[in-house]
Amino acid sequence: MKQTGTAFFMGTNTASGYFSLFPELFDAKDNWTAYLIKGGPGTGKSRLMKKIAEEAERHEMIAERI
Repeated sequence: MKQTGTAFFMGTNTASGYFSLFPELFDAKDNWTAYLIKGGPGTGKSRLMKKIAEEAERHEMIAERI
């Protein structure tokens, strides 16, 4: 399946603590919405997001895999 979007991480945990890209990439004035999915290991977070992105792409929507 051809990917029609972008894939990157908005933040990560490092030895120095959490590092976030939200301040650089998120601007509420642009009418942009972000959803944060939180849960323990193995609870299906990645699987859920992959399925949502695949369904969006199937409907020719742009999916940014962040």
